[in-house]
Amino acid sequence: MSTTSSDRAGAWSESMRALKGAQVRARAVIGSTSVTSTSLTLQVQPQLYDATATGSADVAVGAVRVFSGRLHGGLAGKRVKVEQWTPSGWVFSAQSYAKTDGTVSIPVKVKRWGAAAYRMVVPSGDGLVVKASGVLRAGAYGAASAVLDDGKPCWGADATASGSCDGSRWGQTISPQPVAAEKDTQGAFSCYTSDVGAVVPSCRYGSTRGDALRVAVTGDSHAAMLLSGLRATATTANWRVDSYVGRGCVLASTNSSDTCQKRRSDLAKRLAAGGYDVVIVTALRSDSVDPATYAAAWKSLIAAGTKVIAVADDPMQSAEAFSCALESKTATAAAKCGTPRSTAFAVQDPMRAAVAEAPGAVLIDQTGRMCDATTCPVVIGHVMAYRDRHHMTATFVRSLVPYLFTEMAGSL
Repeated sequence: MSTTSSDRAGAWSESMRALKGAQVRARAVIGSTSVTSTSLTLQVQPQLYDATATGSADVAVGAVRVFSGRLHGGLAGKRVKVEQWTPSGWVFSAQSYAKTDGTVSIPVKVKRWGAAAYRMVVPSGDGLVVKASGVLRAGAYGAASAVLDDGKPCWGADATASGSCDGSRWGQTISPQPVAAEKDTQGAFSCYTSDVGAVVPSCRYGSTRGDALRVAVTGDSHAAMLLSGLRATATTANWRVDSYVGRGCVLASTNSSDTCQKRRSDLAKRLAAGGYDVVIVTALRSDSVDPATYAAAWKSLIAAGTKVIAVADDPMQSAEAFSCALESKTATAAAKCGTPRSTAFAVQDPMRAAVAEAPGAVLIDQTGRMCDATTCPVVIGHVMAYRDRHHMTATFVRSLVPYLFTEMAGSL
């Protein structure tokens, strides 16, 4: 491999770049005499760099996602496998071989809808030991609106999904009835605190599978209402959802003079320690919030590899529009109750500005399903969309969730 000389004391040393494991020995030659050492075994730990799953998650089941990575150049031709997690353990999915520059690309056909966990593995052999990447979550969320559909065409958010929707089949039906809308929470506040001085409680919902997407939902009462829909579909999507919701003092940067310091510091620590793939955030629109404080809190999560998805807050209804719906005797009359867009969006939504200040964060905006070109109605697709001037009803949220999943898919 190489040659060197000893010093006056007889000492010598030599270095080499070991690309594979091997048996090596030293041989000393003095004139015609030689002495050979016993052999030593070199074990080389292969390194798998930049392992990632490429391609959008909005593909349908049966589509191909591509897993890529690289080894060091000395391992050209080395086999690399992709394994998928199942309840019985990791199973083989596909394989390929490293190119001359060490890169490897492996196409894998997605077998199920929703989240799935994979890893890339360099098998042992030729003196190498097994090396595996971390977990790579590469789901398929194509046709989310069909998979999660409630089977009610032209109902709720579905009414705005198509310009040719005919909702006449629902007659004068409104659900929930306007007078009962305030109570339409469907468990949204079962794990919630109204005490702004208390730490937020946390509850877990959805999938118990080991390959579930690890999701946290955090924010105020608007996040709680969003959770009422996400929680209902989490198992189908193979999401493990943890809630962190409470009135006021949402996730934001803090300082010693902040009256919310205790809660915000605790919340940031728990989210950072949770190992989440995704953190979904939303909160009431407000002109008194500095969006930069939201962005600052998100940046530390993003830096740790967590995807932050901010859901744009729903439009606000005027008191007159909401009262109009409550007093309407028929669905036809209630459908005419609404707030002009200029009024509904007059108060700023800090989520939008915060996303612009936090590179890597994603904004999901479904307000287009709640307003037309001029007006934001209170009743949408025969569903009472609001339980008060600014909270959605759980019934409407559930009709909206398939479209939320569709838009989120491109960022997962």
